[in-house]
Amino acid sequence: VKLYSLKNAPPTWVQLDTASVVEFGNMDGYALSTMIIEFLVNTYGYDKLLKLIMAPENIDAIYGVTRRDLEKQWIQYLKVMRIN
Repeated sequence: VKLYSLKNAPPTWVQLDTASVVEFGNMDGYALSTMIIEFLVNTYGYDKLLKLIMAPENIDAIYGVTRRDLEKQWIQYLKVMRIN
């Protein structure tokens, strides 16, 4: 994932959501998914992640920001992780 973020921007969450199994694998979706979970837990805690698992359609209400803004926060998280 670090190498991916050094080369170019990761796929969007919409791209990850809509990719076929093969496409998902080809875009490093499995590794990126673990980074999304890491970001959500480190930034917002396990309780909110559990709420998201139970009701993914409520992502905006659970995290208090739009899905798009949450994705932007994740991109920033990846940039910080790349530096460290």
